Amino acid sequence: MTLRKHLTPSIVYKDVKDNAKRIKRRKGVEVVPMLVVEGKDDEEVFADFCKLTRDQVMCVGDRNMVEGVMREFRRELPSFLQLAGLTDCDAVGKVPDLITDRALVVTQGCDLEADFFLIGVVERALGALNVRAPGDLAARAMDMSVPISALRRGAHAVEGLSMKIPSRGQKRQFLRFARLDDQAIEACASAEFEDALDAVSRACAELLGWSQEERSAATAATPRDGVTFETVGSGKDAFDALLFLLRSSPKPNTLDDPRRVERSARQLTATDFADWHVGRRLTSWQDATGVELLGLAVESPARR
Repeated sequence: MTLRKHLTPSIVYKDVKDNAKRIKRRKGVEVVPMLVVEGKDDEEVFADFCKLTRDQVMCVGDRNMVEGVMREFRRELPSFLQLAGLTDCDAVGKVPDLITDRALVVTQGCDLEADFFLIGVVERALGALNVRAPGDLAARAMDMSVPISALRRGAHAVEGLSMKIPSRGQKRQFLRFARLDDQAIEACASAEFEDALDAVSRACAELLGWSQEERSAATAATPRDGVTFETVGSGKDAFDALLFLLRSSPKPNTLDDPRRVERSARQLTATDFADWHVGRRLTSWQDATGVELLGLAVESPARR
């Protein structure tokens, strides 16, 4: 389902309900458990584990929309639907009015991709592709991504400042780690955090057209205390750093298609859910509501 940005949570929630009604009729069940997520990639992670049909997971656009749909559900609580939501933590966690809602789950790291690094799925994917020292490589990618991920937090805190590249007549593009110049990338690999942040902010300012005042404001707002991949790291940045390392490393670490790693890292197993904050929270929600959205009893790779 493609949703335009101007759609309201109430309209999207109606789509969710209509989908649940179709599943109810088709499967002959009384209650349909469903999960709303932010994006299509997130939808694919969970769809293969759904008990009734892949249609039990729906992407709705962004964090605000997931939260809005959950509010609409709480206002109505239809008898035929049990609804859970998943959003990226984004280093802020749940919004205050939904903080006690156990049906709304946030990722362990800043986003779903960060979780794949934190629970070891990326390392496993690298090993399966016969990449040397997969644990060390995944750790290096996480460390290298921290300065640009931290700067994203700073830029987000400055009104009107974005880290998306303007594009004429097209959707603004996420500024990728690999777009940084050699000096900034080298600083991410070897420099102390402040020096790396300085190099990254300079490179980003040049790419994004920031003024010196904007760069200074973003850097000033960038978190400093307890800055680690676990607290600020974007998994998207970490995957970008990992792909850079794979492409620049000598054989046998050079893959014909480095993005195979990211695709493989999205193929979870039932055991991954048991070891994962998100999986445990969804299982707890299932137990509390008496429904089974995800079939996780049998250990098996996701069917793709």
